[in-house]
Amino acid sequence: MERCPFCRIEIDEEATACWGCGATKGYIESNGRVYGKGQTVIFGVLLPIAGMIFLIVFCDSIGIIGLSFIQAILLGAGVLLAIPFCISVHHLVNGAVWYR
Repeated sequence: MERCPFCRIEIDEEATACWGCGATKGYIESNGRVYGKGQTVIFGVLLPIAGMIFLIVFCDSIGIIGLSFIQAILLGAGVLLAIPFCISVHHLVNGAVWYR
């Protein structure tokens, strides 16, 4: 048994929601919604990896030597895709936490 960090009621360790205060256990919280492990892997790890692979293939197909304006924008997009990837991997490694 573990205690809810918000209302301190004892709940089962496998529970994903507290029956006392409604807190939810998950890996990522966005816009009031808590995502479980499967959704975090799909949207936070696999989707950014697919986006980065697409950007690498697209940048390679341009074939311009040196960094053009378009390649700089694509590189920036790749960096932006790396942010949710890193955050999601961090949360997956550290385990689920409680959100309210």
